Formats: sequence, C-alpha cells, structure tokens
Amino acid sequence: MDAHTPNPEGEDLLPADLLPADVDSIGLRVRIHDSSRFEWQAVLPIPDSGRLLYEIEAEFEIPSNTLSGHSPWDLLQGFTRLDGDVKVGSSPDGSSNSLRHGVVALARMLNRARSGFYRHCSEMSESARTGAPSPAQEHLKTWLSAALRSVSATRGQLTVVVPGTSAEQSRERGLADEFISVRLLEFLADAQQVLATLEEKGLVTDPGAKEVLCVVDEQLAQALDVELTYRRAHGFAAADPELPETLEKYVERAGRLKKHFQEVLTLEREAYPLDDRVQQWVATFSALVAGMFMFGVQLVLGRWSFSGRLSSGLVVVIFIAGITYAARDRLKEIGRSWITGKVYRFHAQRVVKCRVAAVPGAKGDLVIQAQEWCNETTTARPDPLSPESGASMRATVVHHLHRGHLNASSTLIASGAQRVRQVFRYDLSPLFSRLHDPIKRVPVADVATRRARFIDAPRRYRLPVHFRVTADGQKHDADAVLVVDKQGIHRLEMSERAGALDLLPDR
Repeated sequence: MDAHTPNPEGEDLLPADLLPADVDSIGLRVRIHDSSRFEWQAVLPIPDSGRLLYEIEAEFEIPSNTLSGHSPWDLLQGFTRLDGDVKVGSSPDGSSNSLRHGVVALARMLNRARSGFYRHCSEMSESARTGAPSPAQEHLKTWLSAALRSVSATRGQLTVVVPGTSAEQSRERGLADEFISVRLLEFLADAQQVLATLEEKGLVTDPGAKEVLCVVDEQLAQALDVELTYRRAHGFAAADPELPETLEKYVERAGRLKKHFQEVLTLEREAYPLDDRVQQWVATFSALVAGMFMFGVQLVLGRWSFSGRLSSGLVVVIFIAGITYAARDRLKEIGRSWITGKVYRFHAQRVVKCRVAAVPGAKGDLVIQAQEWCNETTTARPDPLSPESGASMRATVVHHLHRGHLNASSTLIASGAQRVRQVFRYDLSPLFSRLHDPIKRVPVADVATRRARFIDAPRRYRLPVHFRVTADGQKHDADAVLVVDKQGIHRLEMSERAGALDLLPDR
C-alpha cells in the first residue's frame, strides 16, 4: 500500500488535496528560506516520452546605493531534486531506495496535511469574523484522522522488520521509523500551536466551533501521548526542554535523518559558466594566430638573413617576436571579450545538466539540460512620493532566467517519481550591512499630557519581487514584496494575484 493510499474501510475520510497534485500540472512556490535568503521553486511534471520545454524567470529590485560589488552569480544557489511524491499504486520493491521514497512521500503528505489544517483554521477565524457559515471545523477532524491513518499504514508497510530481513534493511527500517516519528511530532506540534493561537486571540466565538476545536485539541493531545510513548519504547532521541544538551542532540539527529532520506531525491547537477570554456578556446585560437604570424615573419626574414645580413635580420626577428608575444595576451583578451559577449547574447552565461544518480563510474540518464542568465541592470524608477514631478530613484534590477528542457527517463518512471523540483535561493546578506539601523526614534504626541516623546519605530525596506514559470502552455506568475531591515528578512507579503505563494515553513 502506498503512503497516499487510504485503508479501504476509511477511504471516504481522506481529503482529496491530501494526495499529490495533478501530475501534469506545474507549480510555483515562493518562501523565505532563512533570515538572509529567499527562495523560489518550480515543480515540473516528468514527461512519459519526449521532452518538456520550460522557463523559470525571477526579477527583483535592490537599492543601487547598497550594492556590495558581489557578482549575482556569487549570491545565487540552484538545486534540482525530485519532488518526493511517489505515483499512487506503486509498491516498494524491497530496496533501500524504494523504502526511502516511501518515507519521503509520507513526509510530503504530512506537509500537505499541515497546510490543510492551517488553511481550515484560518477559514474558521475568518468565518467567525464575518458571521458566514463554514464547513472548515469538520475538516479539521478529517485532516488529523487522515494523517494519523497514513502514518500508521506506512509504518506497517515500511518499518516492520520481518524474519529473513538483512541487517542493512533492518537498520534502514529503524531509521525510517525514527524519521516518521520526527515528522509526526512536527505535524502535531504545528497543529496544536495553531489551535492555541486561535484560542489566545479569541478568533473563534461560535460555541459549536469552540466545541469542535476542543475535540480536535484533545485528539492531538492523545496522539502526542501515544507518539511520545512509542519513542520511549523504541529508544529514540528525546528533546527535554530542561536539558539544553538533549535539544542540541535532537536537532542534530533530526537534521541527519532528513538528509539521509532526502538524498534519494537528489539529482547529480553539473553547472559550469560558458566563460571558462570560451576562454580556453580563445586562448588556443590566439596562440595559433600568434604562432602563424611569427612563423611567417621568420620565413621572410630568414631569406634576408641568408643574403649576408644575418645580424640585422636577427635583431628584427627578435624585435618582432617580442611584439608578437606582448600582443598575444591583448589579442586573447579582445577575442575573449568579443566572443563571450556574442555567446552570452545568443546562447547563455551558464549551462546546467542534471542526471539521475548512477553507480560510480557510470553516467545516469540526462534528465535536464538548461541554460541560465543572471544580470544586474541599473534603472531609474519614478519617485513614489510624486511620480508626476519627474523625480526618479535609482534601483538595481536583478534578473535571473533559467530555460531548458526536461527529458523522459525510464529510470525515474520505474521509481514512481512524477515531478522534478527546481529550487533557487538568493542571498541578500551583503545588502543588510549597508542599510540603516533597524530602529529609528520617532516623536509622538500624548494627547492627555499634551507632551511629545520619542519611541522606537522599525525602519524597514520593501523590495518588490516577481516570479514566473512557463511549461507546456501553462504559466504561473507570483508577485510579492520582501520586507527587510538591517537584521535580515522580516516577512514576505503577497500581492493580490500572488495566490501561488506558500508562507508556511517547509520542514
């Protein structure tokens, strides 16, 4: 049974959006990765045959007076991995990779359950504010029961050690059980935290809705008690809030487990700038031209030297050889700049190739071949205070374009993989050191005392960002604003048409 497949007796309880998205659809996700980096992801379906052409574009602005001299390529990171969802109906073949795929698929399902639980809690608070009826409260029970049943089913399928299991498989199943436990604890903690926020802020006032929240909260508490007992029985690492060293060990252990299982999603990625390849060819061509020129001069002066003017001919040969050698580097630089400019304009700045991980000494299937550009341009924007006055502000626009094709792969299809995820991260940390202090003193008036006083107000900067992914006639756009200060990225604000943004943290 796949991690996404419900038990037959409880099939009606499984929400439709708990399952993976349509395999033929593309997706776009934008989020804050950490305090200094933001991230955009494009999800692309793996074609059954042929290839899929796609394009991923990102554009954002930074103040020109905060430029640090770094190349945009130095601040950009790119990753390519499988999406993590396994085709419904596929079954493990007993291998370690198959087991890892099943565990990662369950982790993805728990992420969707967490997002659905969060969404319906938000709908409950919104319906309480507006007084409109909402079925969201009943969906909370559905998300919880479906997530717990899927965890139970996957554990029964992937973590139970049966007689005859090898030592390697037994160890892998034990790690899978521990990783599932970590992700389940995160799901339960997130759900309880959302309910606590609703209660603290008094966002739900309807008695019936409050009763449902109490029932769900009790179910979460019971599930948490069961899971903690399960962890103690199996000797899993415990995080004791009273003992900082246990928290450190738990974080380290959870990070290692995540890397261990998500390794199965990694594609071998090769990225190289064309400038290096062009420079090698230009150097070779320039050396060839210089050598031909020197050889020709030697032939002409050789006849002159043999006519009785050996000394003067030798001086001329040495002089011209020196000029030729000195001009060779200049010729190489001119040729490199000219050819590189033409290549960048008509081809790309960087080439990316991604392959399926294969055995050492062999190359796996070529899944992705793409070209990339990343440029900074300075432009004048109308002053937002008075656009009609003609005043302007200088801004630097960073534009990244990734264009390529996704090939069909029999290896990926056999493994049950359905989609590929392209991940890009941009580091804004060089920007922060050039910003003003995050706090500014602002005078405010006290009406009662008729006196003015200073208070600390946050000083933040707003950076507009735009993203687009296009593939197979489908197009997704997302616009947002990054709110930053000297201490880092503060938040990400969606625009009205940026419905594809996902602000939930990715576990």
